[in-house]
Amino acid sequence: MKRRKHFFTCRMFIITAILFTALNIRAQEKKELPQQMTDKMKTQLSLSEEQYPKVLAANEQFISQMSAMKDGGGSRLSKLKKLKAIDSERDKALKKVLTEEQYAAFQEQKKENRAAARSQSRNKP
Repeated sequence: MKRRKHFFTCRMFIITAILFTALNIRAQEKKELPQQMTDKMKTQLSLSEEQYPKVLAANEQFISQMSAMKDGGGSRLSKLKKLKAIDSERDKALKKVLTEEQYAAFQEQKKENRAAARSQSRNKP
């Protein structure tokens, strides 16, 4: 009987450790995502040193709001409306920071990313 309790306790400890590790990795990825997005934008849009921290702040806010929206409840339609509002808010923030050419290139890249995502979702089995 003691052996079963010990075995069960060890199993629960291992499962808990795995879950916490997975949660820490996910949290770390969420922290790194705005940085990765901004680094990519820096390359694609040739961001200046002055623009970079402002774009990073906009991306951090965007990711934070997206995470909150995904974790929150609601129907698909309500989430879609929230997504559009969050995206629009980020666009407004970036429009203040980017030049006209950079903003146009950003919008074009966004269209390409959406088309690629739609294509991928249609090709899933």
